[in-house]
Amino acid sequence: MGKKGKKSKAGKLSKGDRKRAIDDLHRKLEALAERLQEELKDVDLFAPPLPKDDCDLCFVTLPSVSEWDFCHCCGKLICCGCSWKQERISKAAGEEPVCPFCRGPFPKTASQTIQKLEALAAKGHSMAMIHLGEHYCNGNKGLQKDELKAVQFFLRAAELGSPRALLNVSKAFQQCGISGFSFMRERTEDTTEKSDMFCEFAAKKGEVAARYNLGVVAMFDGKFDVAKRHWLAGAWVGHQYCLKAVKFMFLKGLTSKDDYDQSLRRQHESFMLESTEERAEWLAEKKRRGLVSHTGNSNVEEL
Repeated sequence: MGKKGKKSKAGKLSKGDRKRAIDDLHRKLEALAERLQEELKDVDLFAPPLPKDDCDLCFVTLPSVSEWDFCHCCGKLICCGCSWKQERISKAAGEEPVCPFCRGPFPKTASQTIQKLEALAAKGHSMAMIHLGEHYCNGNKGLQKDELKAVQFFLRAAELGSPRALLNVSKAFQQCGISGFSFMRERTEDTTEKSDMFCEFAAKKGEVAARYNLGVVAMFDGKFDVAKRHWLAGAWVGHQYCLKAVKFMFLKGLTSKDDYDQSLRRQHESFMLESTEERAEWLAEKKRRGLVSHTGNSNVEEL
């Protein structure tokens, strides 16, 4: 791994090896799609979303309108409140911040971050695979941009059952018109159909952000009632983009004031269920610092 922002130069695949890797990727994607179609055939796409993950430290549902952290050292999901509490403890003791869960030091360099993620991924940690995929996709943390490697990581995580990884696979099919993702068109007649299919898999397995994307697709297709059902389902469990979409439909006369009011009430109820004293303190501190609120998985929410 290079220093001072230099990109890591992983060995490039030969033309033949790349073709074999792409063929293998599509075979595995097709096998995964067949398995999920059978596994989820009786699941109602518009059923209430599955319960969200809990913070691994306080065991309260992870927040929707504030933040949560993925700890690269131990792979745990920690809410903003627990992270903020540990940060204050370390600061009061004059010590370097440590992981709230394992008490280990945080990675200090991009190289250390990637090494931690690779170690977790080697142990079968799907969230680490997703983070590695996103770093390869964007060329972050000193890695050379490599969309093929990114989708390979997303696929591995999806095979382990990650709804978020399924949404990222959907986005890869959607972006096949971009040169870096052109390999997603190979062995595939209709990438839009594949994108929608994997997005529906993600929604059925509980990825609320997938409902936002499915609502956008339905909206562009003129299926306003379908879009409304997706966005209402997402808004009711605290998804900010879905709530904004419901508001947009209300202002355009495509849904009722009752639907919008109910979405506001449901989101407030969701927020209150996820609130803790530490999270409230962090939100107050965040407001004081002038930071912008966003959801924990904002990098996969928009089309």
